[in-house]
Order: sequence, then C-alpha cells, then structure tokens
Amino acid sequence: MRPTVEIAIPVHNEEAALEGSVRRLYDFCAESLPYSFRIVIADNASEDGTGAIGQRLAADLDAVTYVRLTEKGRGRALRRVWSRSDAAVLAYMDVDLSTGLEALLADDHWRARGEAAREYVLAYYETSRSRDRHLDLYRQLLDHC
Repeated sequence: MRPTVEIAIPVHNEEAALEGSVRRLYDFCAESLPYSFRIVIADNASEDGTGAIGQRLAADLDAVTYVRLTEKGRGRALRRVWSRSDAAVLAYMDVDLSTGLEALLADDHWRARGEAAREYVLAYYETSRSRDRHLDLYRQLLDHC
C-alpha cells in the first residue's frame, strides 16, 4: 500500500481563489505524486461563499474533503485537521499555492521514509523574512517525528 500524503489548505474568506487553486492542486497530485493523496479544505470561519465552494469541491473530487471551523486561525485549522488524520505525511499549502506545487516532490527526507514515518512537511514562502523562521519550525517538527 502506498503512503498517503494529506495536504491541508487553511482558508478564510477565499471564495475568489479556492476553486481554481484546489482543482490545480488536485490535478497536480493526480498526475505527479507517486502516492495516494487527500486535500483537506480547512475553512476557519469564512463569512463569504468559501463554504459552499469547499463543499461542492468535496462532492466533485474524490480526494477532497471540507472541514468547517467556527473560529478563525490557521494554527487552529491545521491542528484540527492534523489531529484527526491517519496520513503518513501531513502538509499544508496556502490557497494561492505560492510555494509552488513542485515543493511536494522536492523533499527526499520525507519521501524516503515512506509509510512508517509520520511527518509534517511545511510549505513556506520563499522570502528572506519568513524563510528562516519557517525552516526552524520545519526542523523542529521533523526532530519530533
């Protein structure tokens, strides 16, 4: 059995970007990932049409699920999704997919461990200001897995 990669997309009021981004990510995963995958839309208290779009995507695409939280917060959304996951690899991407989808294929560290590993792979912005902070968090999470 192939390990499962679960990609959480925390969203808040993202009706304009959600559908196109999730369909693009879904197509990329279906065509390029050598693993089974799930995409979880983690809606943290959106007040626009994000919920309806997320529910429709979950109904249309077999590997997409939608979770609604009543409170805002990216960390809260990720904690909720990841604490209930049985996937071997947990990742997140921002709805704008700014990291680039190739990042899902780039890290041999988690790919080499396969099914036995349970790791958190963080996609991060490639900016000088945020890069070091996110890399440090990434390393800390990997150390605890």
